[in-house]
Amino acid sequence: MLRFSLIALVGIIGLLFGLSLLPKQGRAIPDATIELAQAEVFLYPQEDPEAVWHFSSPEVQYDPDLRETTLNNIEDGKRMVAEKTDFTLEAEQVVISSDDNLRGDHLLAHILEDDIYLDMTAKEGLQVLINQREGKFEIPHLEMTQANDATTYEKVRTAFDLEDFSAGGEGTIGYNKFEIEDRSKN
Repeated sequence: MLRFSLIALVGIIGLLFGLSLLPKQGRAIPDATIELAQAEVFLYPQEDPEAVWHFSSPEVQYDPDLRETTLNNIEDGKRMVAEKTDFTLEAEQVVISSDDNLRGDHLLAHILEDDIYLDMTAKEGLQVLINQREGKFEIPHLEMTQANDATTYEKVRTAFDLEDFSAGGEGTIGYNKFEIEDRSKN
């Protein structure tokens, strides 16, 4: 009887070993991208803990492999500090990276306190970057409008409040366009 038990044990071990060598059937892995419709997204940047970003977007994708969120056709974007909106943001597409920075090819920001509009566009392969760690916009091409004054800059780095502003460098341009009201109509 011991002999039959030993033969059965060796047979079972051999069978299990043989099964372990068989090719494994792969699981059906679903598309890694997570898609949401009509979503509201809140961003609490680690590097800027006092700020909260809010976005409403009809289409949002999250790629867990890249750890990036893509927001399309942002309807209501804004940055709030101490529950007060300091600027709004519109864009056809913005990517939020794993380090909470935002980037895109064309972003429109409205600095509410000073009523300044920033039309920020990519240029020469460089995208517009909203750098959370530094609290700065990095803008390849900027058209800034306030009241009747429009100014164009290249290669801009500026704080969110526009206090620490630098533009230019070799081969860059900057020009102003002033519109004067026709006072003879008064």
